[in-house]
Amino acid sequence: MCRIIFLVLVSLTVGLANAGEYEEGQAAYQNEKYEVAAKIFTKLAKEGDAKAQNDLGFMYQQGLGVERDYEIALDLYILAGRQGHILAYVNLAVLYDEGLGVDPDFAKAFNLYTLAAKDGNAVAQNNLGRMYSKGRGVEVDQNLAFQWYKLASENGSVKGQINLAEYYLYGKGTAKNIDMAVHWIETAARTGDPLAVYSVGVLHSQGVGYPINHEKAFKFFEISAKQGFLEAQNNVGFAYIQSKGVEKDYERALYWLSKAAQRGHPTSAVNLGTLYAFGYGVQVDKVKAHMWYTLASEWGKNEADYELNRLKKGMSTKQIEESNLMLARCLQNGFADCG
Repeated sequence: MCRIIFLVLVSLTVGLANAGEYEEGQAAYQNEKYEVAAKIFTKLAKEGDAKAQNDLGFMYQQGLGVERDYEIALDLYILAGRQGHILAYVNLAVLYDEGLGVDPDFAKAFNLYTLAAKDGNAVAQNNLGRMYSKGRGVEVDQNLAFQWYKLASENGSVKGQINLAEYYLYGKGTAKNIDMAVHWIETAARTGDPLAVYSVGVLHSQGVGYPINHEKAFKFFEISAKQGFLEAQNNVGFAYIQSKGVEKDYERALYWLSKAAQRGHPTSAVNLGTLYAFGYGVQVDKVKAHMWYTLASEWGKNEADYELNRLKKGMSTKQIEESNLMLARCLQNGFADCG
């Protein structure tokens, strides 16, 4: 009996020691001291700590404090998952879902998401809704997608709330309900999520769930744009051109459209090309206009082809060659030198 009590006490002492070390690793991670965190989690993972195994796996997946290695991440998630660690199920599912370090396997991803979702994990519930929505690893079922998005939303998943709002807005898997769509997108927006904030702006601009109000729409677009959301940056730039909800200001339009276009947003590239083609707030510059229209076209924006062909009719061969050289230099320097 004494030996049994002694073993229990030793086990508790080791567990408490590991808990202290794990918290130390978490603190290092939160403070972005990733190498320190990785060292601590590695020690604990080797001792069989499931939380450390999962967290270390995530660090290998993201390349934080260690060199990115999806195969090591996979092995660590499997080890943690064998001990019933729910987050490891979710992270492992993501690897199979996105084909990171393994061949895509939607069936495995679906099964792992299901295990975690039934345990109440909101991320898994949202992702399971997406699987049913897209037919990944399971037949398309919008009713079940709606039910999982609803559970995820109620459990605090911001992505789930955005998806649920869309389902209510368009009547997918449930009856159309604008009031509920507004409720859930506002709930998500209150967290500061840039897509949700942008979406509230869209509803204000289109008069869906609210009276049309371009001033309010602009405020939401601007908040989202400042967080780096590309669609919002384009909308802010376009609002300055069209004087929608804000005074016309071509200089500010150029600023926001440039930010979005330089990160690969095709609509912004078209709008930026138009500023230069017609001299809105800037001197007419067909060379720059040609460059941005060309980029937009390469990014799949069909309307850029029309603008490009129209522009070329008034350009010399030398100007087109100059534009192509400018484009090559722009791409080579990561948009740091675009004329």
